[in-house]
Amino acid sequence: MSPIEFIYDDEKPVPVFLINKEEMKDIYFGPLTLTMKCEKGMDHITAVYLNNELLEENQYKVNEDGSVTFKVSDYGEYNVRFEMMDDAGNKAISDVYHFTLSNNMLLRYFDNKPLFYGSIATIGLGGAGVLTLRFRKKKAKI
Repeated sequence: MSPIEFIYDDEKPVPVFLINKEEMKDIYFGPLTLTMKCEKGMDHITAVYLNNELLEENQYKVNEDGSVTFKVSDYGEYNVRFEMMDDAGNKAISDVYHFTLSNNMLLRYFDNKPLFYGSIATIGLGGAGVLTLRFRKKKAKI
């Protein structure tokens, strides 16, 4: 009699979000390429949801490595999540990733930290310079 071996796999797939090879943020300006994949190469994505609506397979691209890519170009707020499954049939759902595509120039200005902080420093130094000149003129008159 030959032994029978069973393998029990209850480990769920682990999701990974990649966005334009950047860190994930809450606000983006302009078109956004969103890539989702499973941590293990054997796992695969079974469904993609954008604002709680199931995307059809022609609305996203499945890459050779099993990752899924799609582009968002309309301004607004979005929620993205995806479902995945491994070869053993274990299913998992990713966390919901919330982000905004905005064309607001004030938000874009604030998001550019070196420009924003540099502007504040310039205004502060300019104000200090004006106050210094004003007090020097007052002292000269007395």
